[in-house]
Amino acid sequence: GDQSRLVAIMAVRAVCDALRAAAVAADAPAMRAYMRDQFAFFGIRAPARRAVCRTVMAQLAEELAARKDTPAAEVGRKLQLLGSIAQEAWTHKEREVHYFAADLLAARLPALAKVASVEECLSFLDGTLDALITTHSWWDTVDTLAAHGVGALVAAHPTHVLARMDEWIAADNMWKRRTALLCQLRRKSATDVPRLLSYCTKQAGESEFFIRKAIGWALREHSKTDATAVRAFVARTALAPLSRTEALRVVGAGGPRADKGENSSAADADADADAD
Repeated sequence: GDQSRLVAIMAVRAVCDALRAAAVAADAPAMRAYMRDQFAFFGIRAPARRAVCRTVMAQLAEELAARKDTPAAEVGRKLQLLGSIAQEAWTHKEREVHYFAADLLAARLPALAKVASVEECLSFLDGTLDALITTHSWWDTVDTLAAHGVGALVAAHPTHVLARMDEWIAADNMWKRRTALLCQLRRKSATDVPRLLSYCTKQAGESEFFIRKAIGWALREHSKTDATAVRAFVARTALAPLSRTEALRVVGAGGPRADKGENSSAADADADADAD
């Protein structure tokens, strides 16, 4: 409601003020160039940005906290507030503000989704997450929103949310298809494997770089849980060379190898995605 909107405006304003104060304007051109000049930047690198945003996120912590005994009405209100903050952030042009919103969702949505109803989670998916994924879209925000945002909803209500992903994998919007491919990145043994492989098969003929890369990334991540299944799928499926190489990067002929730690963010883990 109006109260959520007001809190959202004030929170995002505080973030913008803090980011602007900590920015190094001389860094902004290089940051813009790295993102193909698609977005404006204040000019604040990731470590400093996270430190600045942590203060505002801490102030919002109790407002967005969710526990098993949180009343249902409160869960709905908190979800609405989280969505309002994220969508308010997306009205700003500076990319660091979008990163703040994506990080806030990654931090707060998992606990809220666990205690929210199916209907509330689907509403959040169709409202907030759909809007963020299809607006100001590029891999740096979409990947975090896919793995940690949609992924949190999948973890809470897999049957219903993955049914929605069955629609997204056929969407005209490429970023929604990428999200469907990546939303199970963190599921490990809980992965709906038939669905993952079905999505990869449906998109195997796609020429778009970001889809080919996502197929490989999703398969590579699952190979850490079931190398045999991924090797077998790659062997029998006509994948693009990029998808095939990425899929077997960990469990190829050389066997398992050290990979990025569990705590690396979705965007960090695929940070080379923008280079074709």
